[in-house]
Amino acid sequence: MSRYGFEFGSAMAFYGVSVALSSLAINTLDLGAHGAIYLSLVPMPATVVVAWVVWRNLKRMDELQKRVQVEAIGLAFALTALVTFNYGFLEMVGFPRQSAFWVWTIMAACWVLSSFLVKRRY
Repeated sequence: MSRYGFEFGSAMAFYGVSVALSSLAINTLDLGAHGAIYLSLVPMPATVVVAWVVWRNLKRMDELQKRVQVEAIGLAFALTALVTFNYGFLEMVGFPRQSAFWVWTIMAACWVLSSFLVKRRY
């Protein structure tokens, strides 16, 4: 396993445990509104660690890898914007509103797809 794979996997495990524990606590403990708000923010440090690991990996890449990732991220950004904005128009005519959590899921899927497409060119 690569260094990045280990770091990213560890960061995501930290995130998963944080989400699970905060969700469990919110659903089982009666902490009032303020307590639930604080507990809902427990996974935040883990998201910072995940972002830091990804950023650090980008800094370690050689020039070709960086170019591929920049193109993939740019394409993923555009695709995510297309999907989310167009779905927003559909919400205006009665489609169900979606949680903001879906934006990250769509962006991650678009990044994976874009990485595959861009790598084929090189």
